[in-house]
Amino acid sequence: MTAKITLRNETRARIEGEFPAKALDEHFSFEKSRFWWRSRMARMGLWDGKTHLFDRFSGTLPMGLVNDARKWFREHDIAYKIVDERKSRPLVVKHIVTKLGGGITLRPDQALAVEKAVKRERGIIWGATGAGKTELAVAIIESFNRPITLFLTGRKKLARQTRERFALRFGVDVKDIGFIQGGEWQVGTTGVYVAVIGTLTQQKFARQRQQLNNTCELLIIDEAHHSGSHSYYNLVMNCKARYRYGLTGTPVGRSDSADLYLRACTGNVVARISADALIKKGILARLKIYFT
Repeated sequence: MTAKITLRNETRARIEGEFPAKALDEHFSFEKSRFWWRSRMARMGLWDGKTHLFDRFSGTLPMGLVNDARKWFREHDIAYKIVDERKSRPLVVKHIVTKLGGGITLRPDQALAVEKAVKRERGIIWGATGAGKTELAVAIIESFNRPITLFLTGRKKLARQTRERFALRFGVDVKDIGFIQGGEWQVGTTGVYVAVIGTLTQQKFARQRQQLNNTCELLIIDEAHHSGSHSYYNLVMNCKARYRYGLTGTPVGRSDSADLYLRACTGNVVARISADALIKKGILARLKIYFT
């Protein structure tokens, strides 16, 4: 048996050839709800209660799961080849940027995480609290020479803090960072946007959103574990960015098994900064709980 994986665009790949499509479909599916059998579609016999990320009718799979598919083919002794038909240009890294504005120099573990990330076009950076994920995002953006970037978050307060931190680390004014929040769409001069999902998805911004989706080169998703939700997943998959990274402290272990959604958006874990490592460096304190 042989298979061909065609990288069609930045979000989906097509898999063709001789391989057990049903088995591959099962591998990339998960039960959405324990009570799926109550739904109208299930009662009509039109739904098995699972979310299927491999579309057997079109033969397509989210780009973030291509490496998982390659691993599955190897485990099943199925030969495959990769054909890249994407039109977007790869970003070039001349050197890993470790010195940021405000007098910040990345720690060796942070610099290593950035280096691992930019060697790949997508991936999850698994960082504990205190890992400095915002600084990692800045270093990735700067290492790619500041391409058109969308930094996505779900919280207004965090978006404001991130915008201010970006301005400091880039050495620019706050207004130079694009800001999509509070029902407003502000365009900066850096090509970097910080966006709150609630504002980004507003209907009145449909034209601007489509334009940003089509021109975006780098997507960074903060608290990326939320990509496991259907609405978040659809939003991220509409972005055409070739390079995309998820920042999260909890990339795996969702109770509904929807980790597949996260990996479909961003790929697998490419770097990790654990709490234990930060404790050993004296950056975090070990928690002790006493019961009295």
